[in-house]
Amino acid sequence: MAKRMVKRGTTAAKATVNAAVEATRAIQEPAETVEVPANQVMLDEKTSLADVNPELAGETITVELPDLSDPAAAAEQAEMKREYEAEQAATAEMAEEATPPAKARETADTSEKDAEIAELRAMVQNLQKQMVDQNGKAQIVQVMADTEKVTLRFQSECADDNLILFGPNGMYGQITGKSGTMIVPKSDWSRFMTEQVRFLLDTRQLIILSGMDEDEMEMYGCNYREGELLDRNAFAKLLDMGDGLLEIFPGLCRSHKEMIAKRFLTAYENGDVRAQNRELIVQLNQLSKQSSADYAASDPRSRGLFTAIIEEMNAQDAE
Repeated sequence: MAKRMVKRGTTAAKATVNAAVEATRAIQEPAETVEVPANQVMLDEKTSLADVNPELAGETITVELPDLSDPAAAAEQAEMKREYEAEQAATAEMAEEATPPAKARETADTSEKDAEIAELRAMVQNLQKQMVDQNGKAQIVQVMADTEKVTLRFQSECADDNLILFGPNGMYGQITGKSGTMIVPKSDWSRFMTEQVRFLLDTRQLIILSGMDEDEMEMYGCNYREGELLDRNAFAKLLDMGDGLLEIFPGLCRSHKEMIAKRFLTAYENGDVRAQNRELIVQLNQLSKQSSADYAASDPRSRGLFTAIIEEMNAQDAE
C-alpha cells in the first residue's frame, strides 16, 4: 500500500492533527509522525481526504505531528481548534436560519389565511351595501351546491349487448344490456329530457326512482300506480317466477306486460324449458286479453300477448 507524507502545514494535516495527537498519547514514546488512512482524514463532518482526492483512496497518509512541548506549536494548534469550532458553529447557525421553525411557518400560514378571510368578508359587505343602495332594501342571495339529483333505472327487453347513451357522448351515463341505473343532476333535467328520454319514460323503459316530488312526477307522466312496474328483481328473474307471474301480471302497465311476453317468446325460440310450460303460457295469455282494447283489431296482440308461443306449441303438437 502506498504511503504519502503530509506536512502539518497543509489543510489535510490541520484537519487530522487532533486525531493524530490523540493517537500518540496512547504511546509511551511519542512519535514524530503517524500513519492515517486517507478515508479517515476528515476535512469536515461528511467529507474525507479520499473524497476530495480520489487518487488517495485506499492509501495511507503519513502526518507529521506537531511538537506540543513547543509553545509556538501548541499555540498554533489551539488557534486551529478555535477556528474549526467557530466554522462548525457558523455552519449550524446558517442551516437553522435557512429552515424556519415549524411554529413560525404555521404562524405565517395562519396569518395569510386570516388575511384572505378578512378580504373576502370585506368584499361580501361591499356587495351587500351596493344591493341596498341600488334597490333601497337588502337582497338575500343564497348560493347552494347542486345536491339535488334524479335517480333513474333503465329497464328494457333488449339485447344483452345493447348500448344506450344518455346525453351528448353519454355525459349522463351509458348502459349496456337490459337494465342499469343512472343519476342526473336535477338542474340538468331540461337538457336531459330529449325526445328519446321522453319516449323511454312514457313506455316505462326508464323509471324515475327518486329526486322528484309528486307534482313533478305527474307533470312528466311518471306518477306510477302501485303494482304497475316490475321491480328490479322481478325483471331479472321473470322466467323463474312461475305461477308468481299470475299474481302480478294483471296490475302491470302495458309496456311491462309486453316485456314479459317478449322475454318468454325469445326464451321459447331458444329452447329454454322455463318458457315451455303450456299451462302457465295459456293463463298469461288469457290475462293479457283483458288489455286487448289497447290494440287495434288487426294487431295480433289483441288476441293475447302470448298467442305466438301458443301457436308454435300447437304446431309442434300437430307434428
